[in-house]
Amino acid sequence: MYIDTHAHLDDEQFRHEPVEELLKRAGEKNVRYIIAPAVGTESAAKLMEIAEQFPNVYFAAGIHAHDALSFFEKEYVTLKKMLAHPKAVAVGEVGLDYFYNFSPRSMQIHVLRRFVRLSLITGKPLILHCRDAEQDLYDILKEENGKLTGVIHCFSGNEEWAKRFLDLGFYLGFTGAVTFKNSEHTRNVVATVPSDRILTETDAPYMTPAPFRKIKPNEPAFIPVIADKIAEVKGIDSVEAAGIFVENAEKCFNIKLS
Repeated sequence: MYIDTHAHLDDEQFRHEPVEELLKRAGEKNVRYIIAPAVGTESAAKLMEIAEQFPNVYFAAGIHAHDALSFFEKEYVTLKKMLAHPKAVAVGEVGLDYFYNFSPRSMQIHVLRRFVRLSLITGKPLILHCRDAEQDLYDILKEENGKLTGVIHCFSGNEEWAKRFLDLGFYLGFTGAVTFKNSEHTRNVVATVPSDRILTETDAPYMTPAPFRKIKPNEPAFIPVIADKIAEVKGIDSVEAAGIFVENAEKCFNIKLS
């Protein structure tokens, strides 16, 4: 049994295909559960509807770093209400992106701090986006002295940053990047991360694993490819690894799946 802890089921790339088809293909590959993070209020509303319709789908509510500049108090209030939903398992996707800088860094930090506080208020873990912003993200999380939980999604930092975020109590999420030929650094990081702190993600429809790159968008059905590659790097049995990754998700998001 597998879990995809980060799939954007409401993404524009999936607009021509019913969610049912994505979930059907995932089920055929034994991907039993999916967590779908929002990138804004409209996204969260759509994902909440999907989660209400399908028992094996959960959702998260937040504002992506790219859209921090368009953040207003009404969005915060709306998302806070959504997080009271029984299928809402995390605050996210939120974080910092200093690679694209679609929103000013100062605004990204301001918005992230609001959602860090919301994580503490609601008791929901964080799903964190981080690109070229490890130091600022680490400093913000460390301010809360171990009170925060969650995952650094699609982790792209080095071994030292992995250790520092792990020491704060966070999980690290790995995507199809672990299969890329030019991502030896990602595999090196995976090798150093304890198996019980790893989450499997597609980041669908992005980060398609190597066998399917340039063929089609990423989707939850590809999780076994990612999980098996992580197991290979860790030197553990693939079936055992899949079970570990599901248990990790249960602990990270405080949900009972199996």
